[in-house]
Amino acid sequence: YGSPKAGIATQRGSGSPLPKWVEENGRVLRFFGYFQEAVTESNIENHRVRRVVVMYYLEDDTVQVTEPKQDNSGIPQGVFVRRHQIEKEDGSGTLSPADLAVGQTVTIYGR
Repeated sequence: YGSPKAGIATQRGSGSPLPKWVEENGRVLRFFGYFQEAVTESNIENHRVRRVVVMYYLEDDTVQVTEPKQDNSGIPQGVFVRRHQIEKEDGSGTLSPADLAVGQTVTIYGR
């Protein structure tokens, strides 16, 4: 079988490294976050805090953002951003796990 060098998986017998999408297949990083949404329809509240779950798929560097459903909230919930690669706000590339570190503020499509 041989031993992988420097954390790179290898195919049996060939010694060539596996593609990233094979090596990282099924590995997902999950982050919990929130955003504030302005409320103009109510005199009682100025903004509403909405919770989201950010899923980062290591196999292809894609991101999906969902909001957990709450019964009888009256607010549309579910998938906010479908799974795809997301550009950074400054245009310097796509989001990476380092951009989603604890305590970081991440802007996705102006939110």
